Amino acid sequence: MKDAFRKQANYCRELGSPFVERLCLLFAEKLEAEGVVTEKLLNWPMDDPEWLGSTPLRIVGSLHGLVLEERCAALANVFPPRHIDRDDGTIWSAVRQAMLDHADFIMPRLESAPQTNEVRRAAALLPGFLTIASITGLPLTL
Repeated sequence: MKDAFRKQANYCRELGSPFVERLCLLFAEKLEAEGVVTEKLLNWPMDDPEWLGSTPLRIVGSLHGLVLEERCAALANVFPPRHIDRDDGTIWSAVRQAMLDHADFIMPRLESAPQTNEVRRAAALLPGFLTIASITGLPLTL
């Protein structure tokens, strides 16, 4: 499993996603069995050795979900755009604690592969979103 995180880190570096690269490298270095989330990650079925079912993206997406839904302030404090200058120990501590404290949120999200590359696909929609926001004066929430 740790190799899957290293491989995903390389993809993230190539695609210009430095924070996810950093998270994947931390998982590759520090992941150990401690709770149901880490047990699930470490015992992921090896049916697809290349992608391992997008497991690295599943956990990173789950953590990001905690941040977006404002369920974990400690995690939000280490995720961009806030405090990206945090050291690896501080980031991993927040990630580790989030996996322990929010397993009920994370576990169901590990069951399906995330849809990726939305930013590039959605770029064509941005002018329309901006026009609608300008006309209505309402915020856009996706």
